[in-house]
Amino acid sequence: MSFVLQQLERHGLGWLIAARANGDYAAIRARESELRAFDPIYLGAFADHLRRVEVGERVLVWANVSPPDDGLLITGVRGLAFLREVAIARILAAPGAMVRVDWNEQGLEICQVALGYGADSWQGRLSNRKGLVLADDAAKKIKGQGMVALQTLKMQEMERVLRGAGRQIHYADETFGDQEGAPRAALREVHP
Repeated sequence: MSFVLQQLERHGLGWLIAARANGDYAAIRARESELRAFDPIYLGAFADHLRRVEVGERVLVWANVSPPDDGLLITGVRGLAFLREVAIARILAAPGAMVRVDWNEQGLEICQVALGYGADSWQGRLSNRKGLVLADDAAKKIKGQGMVALQTLKMQEMERVLRGAGRQIHYADETFGDQEGAPRAALREVHP
């Protein structure tokens, strides 16, 4: 048993580890109010463990495209409550389910933290700090590079944040999941 799981068991989450390992989601849902009372750090540690085992270090990025409806989008809450909801979504979700966060709603920094609470997918519009969507042809002069598209600069910023979290970045497009038998065909991996 890993150090994380040992600590979680020591702090009263042994029942959750066993229920999740056995796929007993009914038992977890029956104790959801108890689960919500636990320290979000412990919930996040368990959710991150599940994410690592089930999904790996990959993060899907849905930039300027709509992701499929088959994932869980955490929205409507902020701060620690948001992180708790991300962790609970991962814990209650089927193995390998997509747990998404929206960087336009939460900001890149909180979305980076959410990766440690079980999130594995980011979505949002490429926009400036004021929330205005970046035009396809908008560019900025960068010393030594000339004119660079603002969307490219924003994607580079996201890539730095994701790499800083030790994750592998995969950009998805509108055809993601549309091809029968090849649900991951539309991914474009970004290498450091």
